[in-house]
Amino acid sequence: MFNLGELYQQFSLATGLTGEEAQQWAHLITAAGRDLLAMLKPEVDRGRESLRIQSAALALAVYRYHLFAVSADSVDSFDMGDVKIRKGIDTAVKSARAAYDSALAGIAPLLKDTRFAVRTTGGLP
Repeated sequence: MFNLGELYQQFSLATGLTGEEAQQWAHLITAAGRDLLAMLKPEVDRGRESLRIQSAALALAVYRYHLFAVSADSVDSFDMGDVKIRKGIDTAVKSARAAYDSALAGIAPLLKDTRFAVRTTGGLP
């Protein structure tokens, strides 16, 4: 379904990693693709919608990459006397999340309804 070579290249461009570095995140990229496919309605024509689905899988992979990168980065600030340097570690995560949310919104008609709702049938007073 996915063109993995193309997905790795797009992941590399989106994250600023080299192609070789992006290959090290192959497990994350393929897991994002698999997770997105699991969200699709059974009747979706995956061939016809492959570009939109692949874009959403890429957005999910990039978002997860940034979550991992932030959690692994223990240095987020540096103080030296009056000079304070703060790293905006959550900026990349927020941007990646916004891109993922936008990609999901773009394929919303293709997705299963996973929202949880409780409804009564009028039997309660």
